[in-house]
Amino acid sequence: MNYKLLSETALAFIDHESFDAQLTCALKKLCTSLQLSRVYVFLDGKERATMGAIHEWCAEGVTRQWMQDVPYETYASWKNLLVAERKILASDIAWLPEDVQRMLDTHGVKSLFAYPIEFNREIAGFVGFDDTVRQRLWDAEEVALMTAAARMISAFYERDVLRQQLPGGVPSRIANAADESIHDPLTGLHNKRYVFERLKGFDAEYARLGRNFCVSIIDLDNFKNVNYSYGSDAGDFILQEFGKLLNETIRPYDVCGRFGGEEFIVVSVNASATETVFMIERLMNTMRSRVFVFNGMEIRIRFSCGIASVSEFTPENMSVDTLVETANRRMYAAKQSGRDRFVIPSPTV
Repeated sequence: MNYKLLSETALAFIDHESFDAQLTCALKKLCTSLQLSRVYVFLDGKERATMGAIHEWCAEGVTRQWMQDVPYETYASWKNLLVAERKILASDIAWLPEDVQRMLDTHGVKSLFAYPIEFNREIAGFVGFDDTVRQRLWDAEEVALMTAAARMISAFYERDVLRQQLPGGVPSRIANAADESIHDPLTGLHNKRYVFERLKGFDAEYARLGRNFCVSIIDLDNFKNVNYSYGSDAGDFILQEFGKLLNETIRPYDVCGRFGGEEFIVVSVNASATETVFMIERLMNTMRSRVFVFNGMEIRIRFSCGIASVSEFTPENMSVDTLVETANRRMYAAKQSGRDRFVIPSPTV
């Protein structure tokens, strides 16, 4: 095996601060060396009704697909193959089931290698490597390198993206010092510093690839009244419960964190303002019907939200600070107009 290439690929995961930059660097190094056309990482969506790409790298001249919210049945045969064979290896896609073959043919794939991403011993997605130029007979070293890379990616996502989804509350109970540096100790969500680092990566991808994203700033309404009426422990309980609810509402490839105090931030990846509004509306309707019970006391609370889309700005006047400031300003406008509502770009983009 080309251990030098494998080592360089592994080091790429720790040589950069930005998660997206890490993965892009690693995949580019591997795929360029193997002369691959495209590599992509797919994860299951909420309730496993859909799947979506959370990362994709393409060689020069190869069209990006960046498929989002794909109905799960589209990948039913694909996943059955992964479950049965533990991988998909095809020098010629004509060897694959007809529905899988048709899907790959639509995207110009001639040869393919796919490896599952597993969490808690269940397949939760896959890493795919393909060649759109020629049918190729994958040799043993290529398969070993792609398998090793896929396993690294699986472990990397489990550690850095999905750790916050573990049941039981605050990750600091099981996290090391590195985990604590990127998580809020009370809610278990990512902290402000981590979210801003991720935003820098999304901003760079928007400038280079046109990959849209939105920022939502959420502030719990009249939160000081909770602390005054029920005590600070009740306030902490509300923050923790809202953090869990927020994390359950977003997609696996979105990012959310505690912005400070009773404020939270959500980054909706590859989403328009309209799509982001649907997510906020779901969360808002859930909060309107939700009764939080703390030490036998029933507590109801609402929130106000401001949404900003990167597509509102030109590259010249766009910055992470500007985007967040715009969303924050709209959140305050929502509060001033009556609370329990959101303010969005107009017209919605």
